[in-house]
Amino acid sequence: MNSRVLFLFVLLACARGADAQTESYFNGDASGVYAFTNATRWSDGVPGADATAWYTNSKSYTVTNAAGLSATNANAYFDATAQAVALDFRAGGPYWVTNVFGIGHSSFSTAGVNWAGGILLVTNAAHTATLYVGEGRKGSLTLGGGTIVADRLIATNGLNGADATLAFNGGSLQTREAEIRQPSLGNWSGGSWTASGGTNRFLTGGVFWRFRGAGENSARLVVTGNGTVWTNDATLLLGDAVNDSSRFIVSNGAKAYSSGGVTIGNLNNTVLTQSLILVSGTGAFWSSSGDFKISAAAGGDNRLTVNEGGAASFSGGNGSFIGSGVGSTGRVDITGAGSLVVFNHGLYVGSNSGSSYSKGVGTILVENGGTLEMGGALYAGEGGSGLITNHGGVYQWTLRNPAITTNSPNSIILSDGTVSFRGMTNANVLVDLKITFLGANAFRLNNASNWLAAGNPGSQDYTFDSTLGAANYARLEMINEGTAWWSKRLSIGGGGSLLVSNSSASIRAEAITNLGAVTVVNSRVRWQGNTVLGGAYVSDPSTNTFESNLTVTASGALSGGSGDQFVFYRDLVNGSTNRSQFNLAFASVLFTNGADATNHVLNLAGSGALDLGSNWISVIQLATNFAFGTLSLAAGNALSLTGGVANALYVGTLDLQGLADTNDLASRLWLGINLYYDPSQPGNTYLNGLSYDLPGAGWLIPIPEPSAFLAVGAGLALLAFLRRRR
Repeated sequence: MNSRVLFLFVLLACARGADAQTESYFNGDASGVYAFTNATRWSDGVPGADATAWYTNSKSYTVTNAAGLSATNANAYFDATAQAVALDFRAGGPYWVTNVFGIGHSSFSTAGVNWAGGILLVTNAAHTATLYVGEGRKGSLTLGGGTIVADRLIATNGLNGADATLAFNGGSLQTREAEIRQPSLGNWSGGSWTASGGTNRFLTGGVFWRFRGAGENSARLVVTGNGTVWTNDATLLLGDAVNDSSRFIVSNGAKAYSSGGVTIGNLNNTVLTQSLILVSGTGAFWSSSGDFKISAAAGGDNRLTVNEGGAASFSGGNGSFIGSGVGSTGRVDITGAGSLVVFNHGLYVGSNSGSSYSKGVGTILVENGGTLEMGGALYAGEGGSGLITNHGGVYQWTLRNPAITTNSPNSIILSDGTVSFRGMTNANVLVDLKITFLGANAFRLNNASNWLAAGNPGSQDYTFDSTLGAANYARLEMINEGTAWWSKRLSIGGGGSLLVSNSSASIRAEAITNLGAVTVVNSRVRWQGNTVLGGAYVSDPSTNTFESNLTVTASGALSGGSGDQFVFYRDLVNGSTNRSQFNLAFASVLFTNGADATNHVLNLAGSGALDLGSNWISVIQLATNFAFGTLSLAAGNALSLTGGVANALYVGTLDLQGLADTNDLASRLWLGINLYYDPSQPGNTYLNGLSYDLPGAGWLIPIPEPSAFLAVGAGLALLAFLRRRR
C-alpha cells in the first residue's frame, strides 16, 4: 500500500485515545494458529479501541485475522520470555495500534514478533504513535511480508547492552520518524523501507550496513517528501547478492546523509548486481562523507542517477571511484537543469594504475543542463576504460587549474555545454582542460572572477564566438552573487553571446566590443571600459551601468522594459538604426557623475530617432522611434543632446533631479535637436505642459493630447512613414 494512501487513511479515521483503559492477555499454545477475535483466547475479552493487547505466552504460535475484520488497540505489548509470535493479518483488515506497539516491553522479555503479512498501522492523527523494538532492551521484530506503517520507529538494537534486533527480510516498512540502532554488521535482505517525514536515523556505530536482496526481493529504501531527513553513520553497501537490483531513492525534496562511505554493487566482485542510487527532483539531496565506489562483477550495471534538479555530494578523502574493482562496471548519470553531483576529492573513472580502487570500467554522462562539479583531480581510465561525456551540461571546478589526466584519447568530451569555475577569484579562461570540444560551448564564472596576470593586462584577452572553432568558447556566462571579468580586450563576436544572471557583475577592459548578443537578467552589471555595441543588448530587468563611453552602432540595439535602468557615467553615442530590436520605451536612462564627469553628451547623429513632430497621444506610440521611458539627469549634472537635422528624442518622463524651477532648465540642458516629453506623466508636472526655448537649436516640446481625429491621423502617418523606411 502506498505510504500517502495509508497516512490519508489514518488521518481520515478518528484518532484513538493515548492511554489504555483495559488490559487483556492472550492465551497461545505451541505451534497453534488462532484468530485475533477469538474471545476465549483473551483473559478479558477481545481488546477494544482503548485496550492493551498483552502477549506474554512463551510459546510459538500464530495470530491471524479473519476476512473483513480489523483489530484496533491503544497498545500492543509482547513480553514473552521465549519463542516468537507470528502475526498474519493478510485475510482481514489492518492491525491498528494508536499508542505503542512494544516488543520486549519488559526488561525480562526476550521473545520476538514475526510480521508475516497484512497491514500493521502504528499511527494516530497527531503522528505520535510509536513502534518500539527492544523497548525493555530485548526482543526482536522480523518483517517478512506485508506492510508496517509507523509514526515513530525506535529500535534499540544493542543500545546500552540491549539485545534487541530488527530483521528486514521482505515486506514494506513506512516511517515518518525513526531511529534504528544496529551496532553490528547490518544485513537487511529484501523488502522496502520508506521514510516520508521527520528524521530517520540508522546507527550502526560505524560498521558496515548491507542493504541487499535478490531478484524480486531486492531491497528498496525510499526517502521522500520535503522535510524528510535520513541519516546513516556507517559505510553503506547497496546491492550485495546474486541478481541484486536494490534501490536507494531520494526524492521530492528529501535529504539523505551518510557519514560513512558508499559502495553500489557487490564489494568483492563475485556476483552480478544491478543496483542504483537515484536522487530525483528539485530539493532532493544525498551526501556521503566517505569514499564512494561503484563496483560490480563484469556484466553488472550499477549506477548513480541524479535527475530533475536533484543533487548529490561526495567528500571521501580517498576519492570517488566509478568502476572500482577488477572486472567491474559503474556509471553515473546527471541529467536535467539544476541536477548536480559534486566530487570534492579525486574522481577516478575506469582503470587507473595509480589507484588500488580504480580497476574496472566506468562512465559518466552529463546532459541537458546537469552539472558535474569537481574539487580535486580527475582521472579518465586507461585503455578506453573511463569515458566522461557531456551533452549540453556543465563541467564545474572549484580549482583554478584543475589537475586532469586523460589516459585515453577523447576520454573527456564536451558538446554544446559549459565549462564553469565556481567560488574563486582567479579562474583562467585559457587553461588547458584536456577536453575534446564539440559544437558551441560556454565559459562560465559562477560567483567567480577570472585571473589577470600582474603586469600583463592582456593575459585574459578573448573573443567569444562560435565561428572560431569548437575549441574556442562561444559564450561567456557570469552568474550568481559577485562575478567579475578582467582583461585588456573583451570581444563578443557575431556568433557569440554574453549572459549575466542573478549577479552583481563587473566587466573591466580597455576595449569592449559586442557584435553578438548580451543578455542581463535580474542583475547589476558595471561596464568599466569603452564599449562598442554592434549587436543586441537585452536587460530583463536589471541595472546596467556604463562607467566609460557607450557607442551603439547602426546594427546595435538596447532593449529593456519596466524596472530596467541604463546608467551612464560619461557619454552615450546612439547611432542605431535597428528599429525592430531597439526598445527603451518603458526603461529608464540616467546620466550621473559616478566617474566625476558632470557634463554628458547624448548624440543621436545617424540614428533612426527621427523628428516626427508632436501630434502623438504618448511616447509609447513612438516606441519604434528610439524613445526612452524616462530620461533622468542627476543633480549637479548637465546634458548636451546632439544629432543631425532629422533627429529628435522622445521621452515619457524628463526627470531633472535637483531642479529648483524651470528657470534653471537652461543650466541643465543644451539642445542641438528637439526633445519631446509626455505632459500626461506625473513626473512632468513641473513643466506645466509648456514648450521651452533652451540653449542650442532645439526646443523642449510637450506632446499634446490631440483630438481623436488627429490621433488616428498621426498614427496612420507614423505607420506609413515606418513602412516607407523598410
